[in-house]
Amino acid sequence: MTLKEWLFKSRLTITDFANILGMSRPYLGQIVAGTKKPSRWLAKEISGHTYGLVSVDEIMNPDFENVFINPLDLGLKGISPD
Repeated sequence: MTLKEWLFKSRLTITDFANILGMSRPYLGQIVAGTKKPSRWLAKEISGHTYGLVSVDEIMNPDFENVFINPLDLGLKGISPD
């Protein structure tokens, strides 16, 4: 789940969540938008406040699921997935 999805499902605004975290609204907005990458420490804090529903990896890299490339998608043959 993305941080944006979690905020929506939790019915929290970025301003509300920034106040809970004790950080500025603009900086959290940039993290939510994926234009700023937080420190690992801050990503752990944010993840903890989402009860782990948003992973540290998702916060650090919002396109985390797109990082891994399946070799079969590249047309490579002879590579076993196990």
